[in-house]
Amino acid sequence: MKIHFFAVKVGDRVTSFLDSCTKCYLQNKGFGFDSGSVICRACDERYPLSEIEKGFGSCYPIRLEGRMKDNRYLISVAELEKLGTRFFS
Repeated sequence: MKIHFFAVKVGDRVTSFLDSCTKCYLQNKGFGFDSGSVICRACDERYPLSEIEKGFGSCYPIRLEGRMKDNRYLISVAELEKLGTRFFS
């Protein structure tokens, strides 16, 4: 199984997300980025990267928990498996 995800840095904060949302995940199209905005490839909702966790309506990337350690951003395999198996087949 392939689990698609991405990490972004907004200001000093790094966050990570599955490349899917709870509304559009069945279409398996993910998100794109353009001029500081996040765009859902399934429903074409667009919002500023600075508001990625808020999204628009029910369209927003699914948050993955990660952490900084030794100047690297880490996401556990358990976290990827827990969420990834639900939204990717």
